[in-house]
Amino acid sequence: MTVRRIVANIAAEDLKAASLAIGYGPAAEPSGVRRLFMRDPFGRLINILSHE
Repeated sequence: MTVRRIVANIAAEDLKAASLAIGYGPAAEPSGVRRLFMRDPFGRLINILSHE
């Protein structure tokens, strides 16, 4: 597993540890990215991704 490939996984672990909700993912998508979505405390959607 390359460093770029695990960025979304690490972000997900950090978000869960901080009790922040993840709306989607992390998931490997057909376009070749690993992605997750979360909302910040103000309700803005944040897209975190890494290229595989």
